[in-house]
Amino acid sequence: GSAAWIDTVAKNRHQRIVAFALAKSVEKISYDQESVAIWDDSVVNVRNSFNPTWVDINLGVWMFDYFKHDRVYVLDAKDRALYTMADGVEVPTNGTLPSSGPMESLIWKLRQQIAAGALDDYESGKTRIPRAVDLGLHEQRPAIISVMPLVPDTASVTQERGSECLIVSVRYLDRSFL
Repeated sequence: GSAAWIDTVAKNRHQRIVAFALAKSVEKISYDQESVAIWDDSVVNVRNSFNPTWVDINLGVWMFDYFKHDRVYVLDAKDRALYTMADGVEVPTNGTLPSSGPMESLIWKLRQQIAAGALDDYESGKTRIPRAVDLGLHEQRPAIISVMPLVPDTASVTQERGSECLIVSVRYLDRSFL
């Protein structure tokens, strides 16, 4: 009957609204990251000489307080965790990441993009900074996961290809997101 049809229309509309909201959020998490990833200070305080206090304040707590990112991982050039933030608090790290298939494949995908010249395209102004972002489970919870390299924003800091550190952000799709 018509009531069932109205329910279907309402349900489809709801799904479209949710899909749109998710797409916008997936896009937003990358923009959030750009605010700290394209920054001389990030490269200097992570890759050049690791400064845990600076990293905690500027890459961990900031991303949580200002953008509501639930997890932030800062990785070295070999994808070992230098820093972990969970719910606004630094968590001790032994260099390993929580095993998360989606996160591992995004890190791999971004490293492949960089190896294929994505940073050259970015530096020549052809593209935005490379990133790998997707929806997936992280710690058994649905999340948006985004990975981006830390790159200088001026010529005064140089970075050799392959030495890029990464920032990984996780935004859970339960609780605070809804």
